[in-house]
Amino acid sequence: MKVNSIILEYFSHHKCNTKLPAKGSQQNPRLFLCNFLAQPCEGDLQGLITQCGVYVQKGGPRMDPSQGCCNVIKSIDIPCVCKYISRVIEEVIDMDKVVHVADFCGKPLTHGMKCGSYIVPRAG
Repeated sequence: MKVNSIILEYFSHHKCNTKLPAKGSQQNPRLFLCNFLAQPCEGDLQGLITQCGVYVQKGGPRMDPSQGCCNVIKSIDIPCVCKYISRVIEEVIDMDKVVHVADFCGKPLTHGMKCGSYIVPRAG
């Protein structure tokens, strides 16, 4: 299921439950996205999903992001956001595309940085 369709479907039918699940519990992508939006990271987290989701979703070709996506990326505290990327969300997004989008927008992820379970490889 595409990132944006998960968000639109969830938010059109539910309110966010901001209570985080117990560590190690199973969590569906809709609940994770809602919890993700409740995190204390600086920047427009909802914009990150709605403006950039299409550029980082699994499947399809790697594309350069829009200016709107880059504007959001520039406002985001990426190390903070990376702390809240779970395996559930990694089932929906392509972390190599995340690295590409951040780099294209002028906020490259540092080699060796951990984002979710993903470790950013050397450029090249």
